[in-house]
Amino acid sequence: MEVLNERRMVLVILITTFIIIASSIPGFTEESPFIIDTDGYLFFDEETNVVEAGGGVSIEFGENSIRGDSLIVYLDEERVLAQGNITLVQDGQELSGESLEYNYRTEEGRFLEGKIVQDKLTFTGEVMNISGDQFVIEDSQLTPCSHSKRPHYKLTAESITVYPNDKVVARGVYLWIRGRKIIPLPTYVTSLKSEERQRESIPKPEIGYSSKDGLYVGIEYDHYISQSFEGSILARATTGGRNRLDLDYIYNPSDLIKFNPRINYSQKYGLDTYIGLQNELGNISSDFNFREYTIRDDEDDEYKEVKSLAHWDINTQILGIDASLNFKKDGEKEEIEELFTLEKRWSDYYWTLKGSQNRDVDYRPHLSVGIDEKDLGDGTILSTQLSRGRIVEEETDLRRDKFSFSLRNNNISLSEDSNLYWSGRIEDSYYSNEDSYRTYNFNLGTDTKVLGANLNLDYTYYNELGETPFEFDRLTEDRLVEDKFIRGRHYLSGRLSNSSSLNDRLDLNWSLSGAKNYYEDFSEYTSYGLEAGIDYEINDYNSLSLSYNYRGTKGRIILEDDEIESFSEVIGTYSFRTNRQKYPYWDVDLEAAYDIQEGKLSRLNTSFNREFDCFSAGVEIDGIDRGIRFGLDLKY
Repeated sequence: MEVLNERRMVLVILITTFIIIASSIPGFTEESPFIIDTDGYLFFDEETNVVEAGGGVSIEFGENSIRGDSLIVYLDEERVLAQGNITLVQDGQELSGESLEYNYRTEEGRFLEGKIVQDKLTFTGEVMNISGDQFVIEDSQLTPCSHSKRPHYKLTAESITVYPNDKVVARGVYLWIRGRKIIPLPTYVTSLKSEERQRESIPKPEIGYSSKDGLYVGIEYDHYISQSFEGSILARATTGGRNRLDLDYIYNPSDLIKFNPRINYSQKYGLDTYIGLQNELGNISSDFNFREYTIRDDEDDEYKEVKSLAHWDINTQILGIDASLNFKKDGEKEEIEELFTLEKRWSDYYWTLKGSQNRDVDYRPHLSVGIDEKDLGDGTILSTQLSRGRIVEEETDLRRDKFSFSLRNNNISLSEDSNLYWSGRIEDSYYSNEDSYRTYNFNLGTDTKVLGANLNLDYTYYNELGETPFEFDRLTEDRLVEDKFIRGRHYLSGRLSNSSSLNDRLDLNWSLSGAKNYYEDFSEYTSYGLEAGIDYEINDYNSLSLSYNYRGTKGRIILEDDEIESFSEVIGTYSFRTNRQKYPYWDVDLEAAYDIQEGKLSRLNTSFNREFDCFSAGVEIDGIDRGIRFGLDLKY
């Protein structure tokens, strides 16, 4: 023990002497101090400015560090050579390998037989080049699989570029499954941020059968070409004559231009195309898009109508004023629709001047001034607008003066458990033919708790006075049943709901709702509903849920938009889950829904999924539409 202590004392003296001497050496200034610690030997050659250490060494450069069996530091070159069981920590990222050459000033270097782990992805390679904010790995492979000796699947690549805490880009890629080379991939890219990892960078296959498609096989793939050019591919081949191909790409070589072509092919309906082009020149921005598409009818399988539509929007700023020019070409119309707008905003205030032609409603021109969403200081929000201009709608050509005023407050605290909200709006319009038209509405509601349950009560009132010569100006428009024109109407609704745990394994949730509509002609329309469900955890692996949903109506509907569909349905779900903390595990769901009104099953779905650390495989069965789907998802 005494010998060991003497040895450590000698090492401390040597290290201290080294630091004192080295601090006077050019290149070893206060800007780049480092500390060497070793359990073995340390040697400093004052003539060559070289430090050698071994027997288990660590060296720290501020927040970065190197650990290994032995290392040599060339002070004049600010370079480190390390051998054996090397670990480099740089900017919080840990890399390992057998040999390292590293410049601690530029934070650049080269690993041999390097390894890095980033968010469950393991990268290995013969050579790993470190360059500031990225790592480039040559003759490399990556896998998310924890079976390092024989992973379920892996990717080999000519080179992999790792942007720590951002993303991975691999080129010259091959997919291997259980040691067998399967397919080449032009590139592979994935985010290292789990919340942003949405890519299907490895082709995701699906095989199945449905009553509409027959037997089918499909694939989904996010095709990364470069930082400025990428897209997605979705393809499906079927025996039912419903083959499909979707291509969606974005070319974005700089901040000044963005090109987005899309092609959607359906064997049944033909080709839909879309082209989008955005570009900037100085303070002028342009957004052009063209679409040719097919309108379909879900009720008539044979119906299809081809249409085209083009938009071109130009925006700029002149003397602090936002200016825009918009063109629209509908394939059914000969004329090009045009709209120009000038707008100036400061704080909560604004003015707008706009004019248009060849549109359904034209402004010739139209000036508006107003206040937009101004907080009056107590949570009350004010908006108001005054506008004047000529308006043309079909054969009607008149000047309109309009004034609107609205107030609202969505958060008035009555108590710890009660909140009040309200809003009101009035809008007056006066026309050059001496017509006048007013619309107004008011809303009042509250959210509170009653015996532990959440209660919402809401009241809304609409009305209109006078006549307007313009269809687009009307509050109600043409959505009336039996050609009745209703002006005043009241809407009253309420909802009472609660979710509670009866014990550690049993949860109960329910809600009661109702709404009553009163119309000016004394008509009434009522809707009411019940939603109730229980979730029961049988044990750590099995759970069961049962719910009932009901919606009923009473009375005569006046406005089509107010109509509510009635239903009565019972839903049951059984779930089987093995321990999710340990791979692999099972995830099984069975769901059945019975439509009481129709007297038949409306849903009968079953899914079986086997989750592994790096992939999942499953099957989904639709018992109503007689469909089955097999899927394989290679993670990351």
